[in-house]
Amino acid sequence: MFFSSHISPPRKIYIPESYLEVNHSRSSGPGGQNVNKVNTKVELRFTIRDAFWLPVDVRDRLREQRPQNITKDDEFIVVSQEHRTQEQNYSEALGKMQEFIDKAAIVPKERVVTEYEEGEHQEFKRIDYKRKRSNIKSLRGSRWDD
Repeated sequence: MFFSSHISPPRKIYIPESYLEVNHSRSSGPGGQNVNKVNTKVELRFTIRDAFWLPVDVRDRLREQRPQNITKDDEFIVVSQEHRTQEQNYSEALGKMQEFIDKAAIVPKERVVTEYEEGEHQEFKRIDYKRKRSNIKSLRGSRWDD
């Protein structure tokens, strides 16, 4: 992929797994009788304000983009319980977390509002076009006078 010199490619921020808190609990997902006896649900969390491995602007965008994943204590939480094993759910939760962080790492473009002033000729063309369209539409009505 080619990037021009004035646009930087999106940053890839790797999550240091040693800074994540991992909790396991019983899942309500698939697993048959295993659901009642094996803790397959995985919950990954980290405190955003303490995440020195995340740049400040990414932390702010993460808070803005994913408020539903953040607790009052500023902890970012991702849960997975879709699979039958802890390992699969851990991978799923880690993948979701990486996806959220990757989206937050993209710096939004600043939009420039351009002002457009319509000249006399453009105004005449616009009004003429509107008159013609109005005439065409008025002819669509009933043509038969009974």
